[in-house]
Amino acid sequence: MSLTALSTRPFRHYLIGNAISLHGLWVQKITIGWMAWEATGSIGFLGWLAFLNYAPPLFLGPFFGVIVDRVNIRKAAITTQSLFLFAALALLALHLLQLAGPASLSAVAFFIGLVTSAQHPVRMAITPRLVPASQLASVVLLLSLNFNLARVIGPAIGGAIIATFGITAALAFTVLAFFPFVPILHRLSPRPNLPSPQTSLRTDFSEGFRYVLGSSFIRTATLITGLFSFSGRGALELLPSLAEGSYQRGAAGLGVLTAIQLQVQDHIRGRVMSLWIMVAMGGTAFGALLLGALADAIGLGAALQIFGASTALATISVLIHRRIAKSGESR
Repeated sequence: MSLTALSTRPFRHYLIGNAISLHGLWVQKITIGWMAWEATGSIGFLGWLAFLNYAPPLFLGPFFGVIVDRVNIRKAAITTQSLFLFAALALLALHLLQLAGPASLSAVAFFIGLVTSAQHPVRMAITPRLVPASQLASVVLLLSLNFNLARVIGPAIGGAIIATFGITAALAFTVLAFFPFVPILHRLSPRPNLPSPQTSLRTDFSEGFRYVLGSSFIRTATLITGLFSFSGRGALELLPSLAEGSYQRGAAGLGVLTAIQLQVQDHIRGRVMSLWIMVAMGGTAFGALLLGALADAIGLGAALQIFGASTALATISVLIHRRIAKSGESR
């Protein structure tokens, strides 16, 4: 794995702040799920919370992708991270005031989902502008490693804190983990976007959509990402129901991002990657919602088996279709 991006100081600082924040994010996910499980004992409600958390990027992600390609990316990053910090403080306050019931947890999950709709295209647009173009592959690989390590370690940290010190400590940990990233973002000076002709939001969105559809690789990678998000990521949102106080490691990561990112230019990166996020998080939203309802009806084990089998068949079908299409193009 290439580590050349670590030689660039701004990216190195971003990576450190991002790593701390990501661990806080996963601790927060586990803690909200645990609070919901204790309050309701319903797998269906865990799926509902996941839907509220992941559905907004499905509908708003492409819109924010267009906006990200137009605005000051550093200010956008500071704003989204500050809003995550606000949500963490609000959740801690609700818990301390004993107001963290199903309705308030749903509201917080939805608010976090709204912020995530903007934050994902922001983070995917800002990091390539912190390094020379020659280090882009290293940036994507290091961020993917960062994300996947947090996926594995974050839930374990959350489970240990809840089991040892309680929910209040876990929520306080989230606040402390989100805070350092804000001053780090203030100090960054990402490369400005190239000036582009003033066009309408609809025109910019259409350009990003055509870019994705016009690339066979990006189109197929996005579809497969959606299929795995529908089953695998949806199942992760139901972890608190699998075993009380026993948290498992996260799923496979985002390595496919490397190839996609290398094919996208800065001026359209926010739009293209927001469409990828729309599929990935939309799949998670509906997968968790359906899996939760199905698990309440037939049991979690049977529901997971159905999801796994259907996803495997769908993925095989997509790969076969792509192979046939490539064979046709080569003739």
